[in-house]
Amino acid sequence: MARINTLVERAMAADPRIKREKAREKQEKLRLAKERKDREEAAKKAALEEKERLEKEKAEQEAKERAEKATLKAQREKEKKQLRKARQLLRKLTLSAFTKATDEKNIWADMEAMNDDVELLCAELSVMQITELTDALGGTDALDHPKTNALTQIKQKVEDTQDAKAQDSIEAKKRREEARRVAAEKAEKAKAAKATAPWAKEELSALAKAIKKYPAGGANRWETIALFVNNMCRPETPRTKEECIEQYNKLATNKPGKPAKGGAPAASSAEKPAAGEPAAPSAAWTDEQDKLLKAALKEFPASIEKNERWTNIAKKIPGKGKKDCVQRFKAIREALKKK
Repeated sequence: MARINTLVERAMAADPRIKREKAREKQEKLRLAKERKDREEAAKKAALEEKERLEKEKAEQEAKERAEKATLKAQREKEKKQLRKARQLLRKLTLSAFTKATDEKNIWADMEAMNDDVELLCAELSVMQITELTDALGGTDALDHPKTNALTQIKQKVEDTQDAKAQDSIEAKKRREEARRVAAEKAEKAKAAKATAPWAKEELSALAKAIKKYPAGGANRWETIALFVNNMCRPETPRTKEECIEQYNKLATNKPGKPAKGGAPAASSAEKPAAGEPAAPSAAWTDEQDKLLKAALKEFPASIEKNERWTNIAKKIPGKGKKDCVQRFKAIREALKKK
């Protein structure tokens, strides 16, 4: 068998067709390798050319922007210089005309008044406007003999400028007042919409559940109740703890079976105050009142005579009487026992 294999291998090695096929395969491999290499080199070259192009464009753009900035800066400096020269010429010509004008032609009482008006023009007018005035006075060649009759034109320009400035101030004030009025109207509408938003049945149900779920005595109770209602009902305007307390008080002060004020239904058995809530008509206890009650209980211990103790405690809590404080204490105690 080994001999046969050797003979076959020799025959294949001597077969010119097999030799040609192997040579063709080798050439094909070389060709494909060359093409792949050429493509990689072409891609690298294209990427390099693109990078160079982008860098060139960026450099040209930066150079263009620098040139534009330099031109703009030079233009501004030129305009500033022209404005300074125009202002200085107006000051000199007006002063010269003022000193040379006769009393009947002089329209300023004194030099100080004249200077104030000229400085107003210098501050408010453009180069072109100032140049019109200096030309009316005779221009640069008329420093020693300016046209004094042009002082009337100068004074008229002062009055026009003062009027325009006053009008701008009035318009700006009107715009500010209008903006404040619009903002106030928006705030008032938002406040009114929030204040008059009726409680939906789902919200009332969620409020009743929250009052039972979070009994009196817990920390930040009404914030937790408001959060519970908002998470359950997702109202467009979230309810605040103050709204929850107010709505609870409305429900608590209405007798069963009668509609609550503002259209809210009377508190049903599911909406009655939970154990530990103050009985109607007592208002709900706020967190601040609970804190005052706890502090008063520590200040006046049970060793004091009972009536005297609760009288003193009630004095420490605004808006609550002795009976309210006793009921609240019992409610808190019952709530703690259930935990």
